Amino acid sequence: MTTRGKHTRAVRGRHFGAVALGILCCLPTTSAGAPSEVLGRLRNVLPGAAVRSVVQGPKGYLWVATSAGLSRYDGRRFSFTWHGEGMANGMSTLTVDPHGAVWAAGQGETLLHITAERTRRIVVPEVTQPYALLAEDTQIVVGDDSGVAVVSLAPNGSHSTQRFESGVEFARVRALARDPQGTLWAGGDEGLWRIEGQAMK
Repeated sequence: MTTRGKHTRAVRGRHFGAVALGILCCLPTTSAGAPSEVLGRLRNVLPGAAVRSVVQGPKGYLWVATSAGLSRYDGRRFSFTWHGEGMANGMSTLTVDPHGAVWAAGQGETLLHITAERTRRIVVPEVTQPYALLAEDTQIVVGDDSGVAVVSLAPNGSHSTQRFESGVEFARVRALARDPQGTLWAGGDEGLWRIEGQAMK
């Protein structure tokens, strides 16, 4: 093997180790085994998958969004809960809403709403490429590759969508937050926006 090949493998190994150790910091304390055993399971369950987002649900489960799909860790083992059917390139981002449900976005117009009872698939044509989620009481805010979509959820399961465009080509929105005054903020490749009324400023 060439020196370049050895260096590439070493860099990839360090990258996987950094991601895995970051995940371990969030894992529930169990008698599942030593950290080296958990790292081994990570390699077996998520082979070659890029980890894009990690959240912990209210019951302590660790949810991992990867390029291969969505996986859940219960303190003892990893299991796939969604293999990315209908979603090219797997999952992109995760969040937890005030009711304890997990929301996941794929590489397209599909959102997953995951509760203890079921996993509901919601198709939002107004969303293109999600990068960030902000789950609120009756709505989910999605940051994508051209702005922000606010998806309002009705009790009967229907939804409506309001879009806010950045006006900047390829202005990917990668972070979302709402301040104590109720103002929605969006951060992305082209800077920071404040959403007021019907516009991103």
